[in-house]
Amino acid sequence: QQASEAMKAENYEAAKDLFEDSRWRGSAAFKAGDFDQAIADFSQDDSAIGDYNHGNALAKAGDLEGAIEAYNNALSKEPKMEDARFNLDLVEQLKDQQDQDQQNQEQQDQDQQSQEQQDQDQQSQEQQDQDQQSQEQQDQDQQSQEQKDQDQEQQDQDQQNESNEDLAQPEQDKPEDKN
Repeated sequence: QQASEAMKAENYEAAKDLFEDSRWRGSAAFKAGDFDQAIADFSQDDSAIGDYNHGNALAKAGDLEGAIEAYNNALSKEPKMEDARFNLDLVEQLKDQQDQDQQNQEQQDQDQQSQEQQDQDQQSQEQQDQDQQSQEQQDQDQQSQEQKDQDQEQQDQDQQNESNEDLAQPEQDKPEDKN
């Protein structure tokens, strides 16, 4: 009697602790927002109404697949249960939307990963291009230095040859001035 009075007074927390019958305790727990307790209590009731209530608690707890199963169980026992049919349709729509949202999120995640990979590839390509330019510049610098060295060697050789030519030529007799 205390449990019933607590329910009437909308003191659902107290009522769920006072009820001994699992169906009433489940109802009080459901109204108190304690869906785990409601799921446990309603799962003990094997009637169509028990399955229906079980489905409601599962849906509120976010277990849409479990709720669909419970509503289907209720409808298999009582096919004309309109509330179960309505809630089944509603939860199936929510499940479809949830699945679509999850697919969209997965696609966004894949797109983001793909973009990040493209960004990494682009950075890698830019680094390779920079490295190649740097290598080409080093090669040009080296070729330029080698050319300078060759030019210097040629110049040194030319100077050496001129020097040797000067030494190799005998002095010519100069005509004497006979005045």
